Amino acid sequence: MKTLLHRSAWLVILGCGLILFASYAYSAQHNRRHLTDQMVRGVVAADTSIVSGSGFTFTVSGVNSEEVFTIHFSAPFADIPAVTLTTLGGGQVSLSSIDSQSASFFSNTFPAGGISFIAVGSR
Repeated sequence: MKTLLHRSAWLVILGCGLILFASYAYSAQHNRRHLTDQMVRGVVAADTSIVSGSGFTFTVSGVNSEEVFTIHFSAPFADIPAVTLTTLGGGQVSLSSIDSQSASFFSNTFPAGGISFIAVGSR
């Protein structure tokens, strides 16, 4: 058996002369689709409306002098996902809690430019 790599594909030549061909294009497309199924991302404006993204809802609730912002995942993750949140236009938020169904953050005020986030995990 001989294996050759030619630009974007593998060619496997078996002893009997049979050639097996596997395209990287299929593999890359399959992996991209698989990753998309395991990822939720979005942008939430300063008025707490969803600007972009899907697969989540967003709520704001007040606790004493702080506001709690919660991202609810439409389809829960199999385990706790990794979540990264970026404030837009300044401001600071702190992680309050995270589980397979939601991620909560708190701050004195919602960031002036909104937030962007990404959550990645097994489904």
